[in-house]
Amino acid sequence: MKNADEARKAVRDLKARGADLIKVYDNLSRDAFFAIADETKALGLTFVGHTPAAVSTVEAVAAGQRTIEHLGWILEESSSAPERLKAKRAEPIKEGDFFAFTTRLGGVFDIIGETYDPLIAEKIFSKIKSARAWQVPTLVTKRSRTEIDELDARGDPRSKYVEAAQRNNWKPSVGFFSRYRTPSYVAAAKKHFQHEIALVSEMHRYGMGILAGTDTPAPYVIAGFALHEELELLVRAGLTPMEALQAATRNPAEYSGDIKDKGTIERGKLADLILLEADPLRDIRNTTRINAVIYGGRLLTRTDLDKILEQVESAAAKQN
Repeated sequence: MKNADEARKAVRDLKARGADLIKVYDNLSRDAFFAIADETKALGLTFVGHTPAAVSTVEAVAAGQRTIEHLGWILEESSSAPERLKAKRAEPIKEGDFFAFTTRLGGVFDIIGETYDPLIAEKIFSKIKSARAWQVPTLVTKRSRTEIDELDARGDPRSKYVEAAQRNNWKPSVGFFSRYRTPSYVAAAKKHFQHEIALVSEMHRYGMGILAGTDTPAPYVIAGFALHEELELLVRAGLTPMEALQAATRNPAEYSGDIKDKGTIERGKLADLILLEADPLRDIRNTTRINAVIYGGRLLTRTDLDKILEQVESAAAKQN
């Protein structure tokens, strides 16, 4: 959308079609973003999503944005050298030279790593926390883009649940972005991912609300399975296993205002449960050892779940 009027109309149209949530993306103009913020408030809607490049994280949460997806621009905004970053991003590249684009992006990552200031970051954390906004890091997707070569070489037997065309797009030599990576970009991206892990750790220590998310279908981010990997990465970032579990259970219920009915195991709440064969508090990877699921009053045994997986595998194969 090009302007505030179009943004307001889009929100009204979506509301009329039954939407109860609006998600914003990177390329919105400032006028369009703040029009969406204003219109969603007037219509009683929630808005979430990416932080547009034209809007700072602090401005976004002050305007009412409830979630910041994928860590937003927090690392970049925490740089002590914003002009260096701006100059690097503005470096001209020849149209169609995608290798130059990734090289430049790797340079941006390097500057962020060199100039990150935890005191600046803490000020941003404070504003996010005060606004009661939530962070959705999607570390599993960030890892997939950083470690795509390793993931592709190792393979994943769960890929049988994904149609062949999608699996083919995951290949480093095929995916639009991955095939244009340069060695300098790959090295910078790996360091940047470690910095993102550290950022989640810092946000957690500061007491910011964290939600588990995956952003499927990035390469080897397989629907359903990827959530378990996200919990493992959250533990790697410093959350305890219990805190990682809460990022996928209690925290979403608090965010959505459903904590009276969902999010914890208590008398009187909806009994949607996953029954495990081992304790995830001892090892978060035990969340994958699923014995049964109770959902909507229906018991799904391991046999039932395996049949569902067989159906998914069959459906994926038919798309080949």
